[in-house]
Amino acid sequence: TVVLISLVAAVVMAIRGVRFSKEKIKANFLAQEGLEWVRTRRGSLGWADFADLATAAGATYCLKDLSFGQIGACGTNDLVGTIFTRELVLSAVGSDGVKAVVLVSWDDGGRTFVSEIQTTLRQWEVN
Repeated sequence: TVVLISLVAAVVMAIRGVRFSKEKIKANFLAQEGLEWVRTRRGSLGWADFADLATAAGATYCLKDLSFGQIGACGTNDLVGTIFTRELVLSAVGSDGVKAVVLVSWDDGGRTFVSEIQTTLRQWEVN
């Protein structure tokens, strides 16, 4: 009985670990996708308009559908068909930089996990 209970516990932990790994990989993909989208927006909007989206304290946008349409945290608005929520925080860095942080969060077993990826974008074109 003791061996059987130990075996079942080990299997349950292994299954949880595999599920968490799959969710973490998906969260990392969604975060990278969000960051690549931000980079394309810098190019398509032009630096001045893009930089206006950032604030010193950090402007938060819900990236549910990869747009700047929803200002503020996502709340309960998950990405369609998934357990994930993706948010972007844009912070001004000096006069020629914007720090972009993409946060993808999900709940699993009563705990919330977050995958974060960030970069600083600089004004590289001449106005």
